[in-house]
Amino acid sequence: MRRSYVQDRWRALATVARANADRLVQQMHRQFIDGGFEGLTDYSRVRFDSINKAALEALEMWRAEPHFDWWDSPDALKRDPKCLDVSLWFGNQLCGLCFATASEGKTLVRIKLLEGNPDAEHPLKGQVTTLMLLAVNQFAKLLDANVIVIDDPWEGAIPHYMDLGFDFNGGQLEMAVN
Repeated sequence: MRRSYVQDRWRALATVARANADRLVQQMHRQFIDGGFEGLTDYSRVRFDSINKAALEALEMWRAEPHFDWWDSPDALKRDPKCLDVSLWFGNQLCGLCFATASEGKTLVRIKLLEGNPDAEHPLKGQVTTLMLLAVNQFAKLLDANVIVIDDPWEGAIPHYMDLGFDFNGGQLEMAVN
């Protein structure tokens, strides 16, 4: 079945958002090196991709069972073409996955699922949410959305999201797109 022009356009926006996030991380890496901050995370090895076959195969290597059914991602893409699917890699190691979708009016982007690799030793531990927000924010900018939202967040993660700039507003977390 041939995808429609609209579906192709949304997939292109997701691809551009991931590429923009890649570019920003590489710029950050160069700034760290130029500033003499060697020894920190080697962000030159960070990359953003779609939730593709390679990501789903790498997910099988996680030491603990993921909280979300990421294997449903290809079907979710078919059901909701207005989505951003992101796999976060450090070299060849999958460090996180994120699935977000635009509202009908494109005024906001909802993060539906976001999960980091449960391995306490993975190289981006503690940075997955921040890095994923780079990609989601780039997607939101491409849409001219004003807000990033997380509905019904896991209670234990609320303080972490608030530290990253989200406000808790009536059962959901909200952050202005910047």
